[in-house]
Amino acid sequence: MSNKGMKILSEPKNKDLIKKFLNNPLGRHSLEVQRIADAIRELPISNKHILIRRQRNMPFEVGRLTGQRGETIKIVEGLKFDTLLEAERAILITRLREYFGNDFLERIFGYLGLIIGLTATQPILSLI
Repeated sequence: MSNKGMKILSEPKNKDLIKKFLNNPLGRHSLEVQRIADAIRELPISNKHILIRRQRNMPFEVGRLTGQRGETIKIVEGLKFDTLLEAERAILITRLREYFGNDFLERIFGYLGLIIGLTATQPILSLI
């Protein structure tokens, strides 16, 4: 990731744009929100999480790339989502957390579970 992308995500003034994107990661975005989207998707994380859907009527599962071309994707057991929106949001939040840490997300959202609709007894950090 370029220093520019890192700066975009780190700037406090972009907190609302990050929230806006994570609340609706699918579809068209303003230029400002698209810059946030690009920066999040380009985070240089090894073993990135990805979405897998084995069949049309099945839930989305989360897989993890191994970092080695040709190796089998590792499925994250017990992590499934019924909608693409829920799944995309969880993956993007995971990338932010892995790169910047939990404090970054807490500064943006406060209680992390509220981002993806978890109850107060289901912290996102234990799921992803």
